[in-house]
Amino acid sequence: MSDITAEVTLLPRGRNVRSGPIVGRSLGCSVVIDGALYGARFELKPGKALELGSTVVLEGSFDDPDAVLKLLEVGKALTLWDRGAIGHGKVLKIHGPANGG
Repeated sequence: MSDITAEVTLLPRGRNVRSGPIVGRSLGCSVVIDGALYGARFELKPGKALELGSTVVLEGSFDDPDAVLKLLEVGKALTLWDRGAIGHGKVLKIHGPANGG
């Protein structure tokens, strides 16, 4: 079950530490929230490529939702991090306990 729905824009080639599209079932990375890193996983459509520079809506879950969800609100900015910035996003919906709080 996902903790959030987020709009994510991957950085384009040349500004991204990744050199090509992300393909697979999920994107495991860290997310920078208020200057701190938190483990996250975003679900991708199996076999579908997520191209650099593209914007998509993804379902995300956190390794420690209790620590992260209290920091989030709809519209909150996120930075996706994997050995460097790979993209930016914003929270569209919160599914966990912080929803409505």
